[in-house]
Amino acid sequence: MKKYLVPLIILIFLLSGCIDTDYTGMNYIVTFDSNGGTVVESEEVKIEHQINIPAEPTRENYIFSGWFSDDKLTELYGFEGLVYSDMTLYAKWIYDGVVELDGDIDLDSLPYSEYLNETNPVITIVVDGVGIMRLELFPSVAPNTVNNFIMYIENGDFTNNSFHRIIENFMIQGGDTSSTTCPINGDFEENGVTNDLSHNRGVISMARTFVMNSATSQFFIVHNDSTFLDGSYATFGGLVDGFNVLDYIAGVSTNTSNAPLETVVIESITVDLNGYVLIDPVCAN
Repeated sequence: MKKYLVPLIILIFLLSGCIDTDYTGMNYIVTFDSNGGTVVESEEVKIEHQINIPAEPTRENYIFSGWFSDDKLTELYGFEGLVYSDMTLYAKWIYDGVVELDGDIDLDSLPYSEYLNETNPVITIVVDGVGIMRLELFPSVAPNTVNNFIMYIENGDFTNNSFHRIIENFMIQGGDTSSTTCPINGDFEENGVTNDLSHNRGVISMARTFVMNSATSQFFIVHNDSTFLDGSYATFGGLVDGFNVLDYIAGVSTNTSNAPLETVVIESITVDLNGYVLIDPVCAN
C-alpha cells in the first residue's frame, strides 16, 4: 500500500496546481484623500486589477500635482500596479496664490494680549508666494533676545532664508542664516531669567542647541500650544496677523527630517521700531 501512497500525493499536488484561484468577492476599497480638495469617491477594485484613474480634484488657489501612496507625499502612485489590499491615495497640491492677511483679529482674545503694546517693535515676515505674518516683539519679556533678533533684521541676514524645519501642530522654524554672530544668554527660567510668556499658538521663540546660551539667528513660531517648552526656551513676541499663513506653512509636505519638500522662502523680515531704542545685544560669556 505504501508504494502507491507517494505517487498519489504527487498526483494530487500536480492536479491542485492546475486549479485556478477563485478571487470571487475579493474586492478591495481604494480611498482618495483629496487633502482639502473636492471630494473624490472611493473605488471598489477587484483583486489583481488596476485602479481606474479618477477625475482630478480641484482646490482654489492650488494646482493638483498627483496621487501619492503615502501621507508624507513622497511616493507618486503610477496606477500601473495591481491591487491586493485596501489602500488610500493622497492628493498633493502646489500653492498658486497668495494667502491674504487674516484681517481684523480680536487682539484681546490672544493668550499673550497682556504683553501687546503700541510701543512694541513690529516685524513683518514676507513668505515668497504665500503671504505675510506680522508679530509684535516684547522687550519687556526678553530684551536681549529682542535686540539680538532686530540686529539680524537690520543687517539683512534673514533675506531669502527659509522655514527649514516644519512640524505641523508644533512649530515652524526659520532663520538658518550663514552669518551668525555671537551666541546670547537665553532669556528663560532655566537660565535664571524670569520669562512668563508661555509657548502658546502664535508665540515666537528662539531655537538653540542643548547649550543654554547658544541662541543666534534661528527662531520658531508656535503652531499649536506647546507649553512643555516653557522655561527652557526664550519666548519674545507674538503673532498679531497672518495666522492663516502660519497654518499654511505648518501644513506643507515634509520629509522624514521635517524639512519641507519644496523650499518655503522668507523673502524678507523688516521691523518698525515704533520708538523702541535698540541697543547692542549682550553676548554670552
